[in-house]
Formats: sequence, structure tokens, C-alpha cells
Amino acid sequence: MKGPGRSLCRHAARRRFDDTGTLPGLLTKSASMTTIVVMTTQSLAAVKAHFSQVIDEVAGTHERVIVTKNGSPVAVILAVEDYESLMETLEILSDPAAVAQIRDAEARMNENETFGEEDVRAALAARRR
Repeated sequence: MKGPGRSLCRHAARRRFDDTGTLPGLLTKSASMTTIVVMTTQSLAAVKAHFSQVIDEVAGTHERVIVTKNGSPVAVILAVEDYESLMETLEILSDPAAVAQIRDAEARMNENETFGEEDVRAALAARRR
């Protein structure tokens, strides 16, 4: 989908790495996570005229389509996976204990607190008991 309504937003999340150059067990220093969200704005008439094509594009590329009516945004079309991901994120963020754990983990990362492989394996083994 091309046109003047297309916008590209990028968000790169970089995390702290330990002395070995890794985010313990996950990424190297040169790696980063980037989420790219592409959104297109189309009129309701245009969406109706090409609905099947719009749906195929959304499902295949995860591009989100903002639908306008009389020039005002009224709806968003997005892939089911993206919707489910948003719902899961909302569920996590509505749990005060989960949010507290996330904030604690971020604070520990900002303080460069790291754990060795043995520590992580022991913590996982203790959870399984």
C-alpha cells in the first residue's frame, strides 16, 4: 500500500550487556531489537472498493490501516496476531505484580546487575519444583 497516508515509525530498544558482551544468554552487543510499524491511512470508500486486497496486505505484512470517514479516523484494521499481541500486553500491564517485576528487572539491568548461566539454571530449576 503506497500513498501519502503512509508513515513509518521505528522504535529500537537497547538493553544493558554484561562484561562478555551479551545480554545474558540472549543477544550480542551488536544485536538490538527493533519494532517497525507501518501504517497507512485510507478512506472508507477506498477500503470498501479494495477490501479483499486490504485484508490480504494487512494479514501478509502486518501493516495497519487507519480507515477514515469524512476525513476523520474511525477504525483500524490490523492482523489478528497483532491484535492478540496487543491484548496480551494489556493483560500484562493490568497486572500490578507483573508491572512491578518488569520495573524491578529494568532497574537491575540499569544497575548492570548480571547473572551467570549457573545462577539462571538454578533459578529455573527451583521454579520447576
